Amino acid sequence: IMHELIEKIVVHAPDKSSGHRTQEIEIHYRFDVAVATAVADSMKYDKKRKAA
Repeated sequence: IMHELIEKIVVHAPDKSSGHRTQEIEIHYRFDVAVATAVADSMKYDKKRKAA
């Protein structure tokens, strides 16, 4: 089902300008209603991982 709904996923190059690594991910849907954008932040991920 996912293959039918998603046209492409774009993963941008990581950005380290703020002192920690962030990476933008875009999900383009086939029905052209929206583009979902998420930012993966390594600093937030490391904190969650250490607490677990």
